[in-house]
Amino acid sequence: EIINYRFPYIDQWGKVERLKDLICKRGIVGGGLRCIKRLLCGYYNPKTARNKFAYFEREVIPHSKEYVTVEELEKLQYDSIVFGSDQIWNAELTDGVASAYIGDFKTQVMTKKIAYAASCGKSEFCEDVKEKYLECIRKFDAIGVRETGLSTMLAENGIKSQVVLDPTLLLTADDWMEMVKKVPKKVRVPKKYLLVYQSLDILMILNWYLQGTLFISSVPPAIAMSTTPARSQANAIPT
Repeated sequence: EIINYRFPYIDQWGKVERLKDLICKRGIVGGGLRCIKRLLCGYYNPKTARNKFAYFEREVIPHSKEYVTVEELEKLQYDSIVFGSDQIWNAELTDGVASAYIGDFKTQVMTKKIAYAASCGKSEFCEDVKEKYLECIRKFDAIGVRETGLSTMLAENGIKSQVVLDPTLLLTADDWMEMVKKVPKKVRVPKKYLLVYQSLDILMILNWYLQGTLFISSVPPAIAMSTTPARSQANAIPT
């Protein structure tokens, strides 16, 4: 299962706040009023991209109960904890070193710490946090990273790692289709679409397409997703 740790610094951009979340932040009256306002404004409309992602995450992917502090994570009892993927080791995206993402908390004696497809967004840690990252990474039992540059840097500091495939590419098309069957039609994209995982400027990609230098099969909309985890978003782009 996925450990449902909610990192406030990340959640401020991506999480769909429900009534219980608003009450925790604003109290019963304030939270209730904010929820009513959002209902009237269409914030919870299941057809929006934000809520479709939230539904899929909540209903299709197995999760633990919600945790919001590192102290709560110290009580977990797992044989192994896998950390990843994406830029969980990028201090610029996590407002400093995120203890929960680097395993900087106590675990059960026999619990193994494993990193899979972890990234710092570049081939080197920022100098002001480098030693902290290396100190924590050395305590991992196995390390898989996304970039060759990061693996090389770790090796130069005496840490063995392996470059691995991003987990989004581990499943086959058939695996994804089985997951789609679990999603109600009301929250599915009604037409065919193209998913563009945005590692380059989306306007540049669309310009290539319009110039005929990038072949895209005939489908009505394209969906663009930012690769920045703190501000992931999906937007319908007409092609």
